[in-house]
Amino acid sequence: MRRCPMCGNENEEDAKVCSQCGRNLKEQEEDVEEVSDFPAVDEIETEEASTRALQILKKGAGSTVLHVAIFLYMLMVIYNIASLVLDEMIFFKIITLVQRIMEETMTLPAGVLSEISEKVFSVSNFAALFILLPEVLCFLGMAMYTLSASHMTEPSKDTGGLTLIQIAVFIELIFYLTIGFVIMGIFVVSMVREWEMGILNSESLTVYLALLGAALVVILLVLFYEIGVIRTIRSLKYTMRTGNPNEDISGYVIFMNFVMSIMVLVFSFLAIPYTEVEGFIVSAMGTLVTILLTSGLIWYRNKLRQLVGRI
Repeated sequence: MRRCPMCGNENEEDAKVCSQCGRNLKEQEEDVEEVSDFPAVDEIETEEASTRALQILKKGAGSTVLHVAIFLYMLMVIYNIASLVLDEMIFFKIITLVQRIMEETMTLPAGVLSEISEKVFSVSNFAALFILLPEVLCFLGMAMYTLSASHMTEPSKDTGGLTLIQIAVFIELIFYLTIGFVIMGIFVVSMVREWEMGILNSESLTVYLALLGAALVVILLVLFYEIGVIRTIRSLKYTMRTGNPNEDISGYVIFMNFVMSIMVLVFSFLAIPYTEVEGFIVSAMGTLVTILLTSGLIWYRNKLRQLVGRI
């Protein structure tokens, strides 16, 4: 049966006009077809969410917090480059400090750490490249990102700044994993030498195994951290390219950023007698940069989650 929209009278299915009020039932079908041409409600909401996601991205990229973080990071890069030119890079001072602590607290065979340290310093330029190159790429990437994203009005394929940061993360990951496995190698070599000399007892073996386990845990923490950073960058790139909200910002990265900031600040303060005051100042600047960037990520993730929750 076909119901008349005017009087509600039930008509035959093939009726063209209402038998009670004479309403043209054919016009009703045309009206329905015209209405069906309009976009569905969910399509409108998706389009609004896309626009809103770009607005959030744009606001975050143009924020004072990010600009201050980039400025401080630039000062750190300039300082580290100058330190490299003067052969006074803080990294190598820290290596010397760690070597001294290990020699005083561990029963390593004489000369083991010295041999390794000499090899590290013999390739200091190569090592410094792996330290400074990611910093330079990160600075350039952040600067390019804030310039492009803060002026976005529609989705764009221009995510070059984020790509540079991704490359920097990969280089850092390779460097830190290499350092971690080198340290594990030091423990293994020392343990084998003590075993060959017949001085390896159960207590020493337990210490070495504990150190190897701790080194492995640190390597895994670094690996998961860098993967989380890559995930976060991919989320930003996805939103820039499509305009669609993606709140896949790693909570592990946010947590570890605060933990590492506190650890670096405390360690730098304790190392002032060995690295001088400027080393602490640079480390404090690095800590502030990390905190600012992390605060921005928290704001961005919360905004996108609120947006996704309303879709």
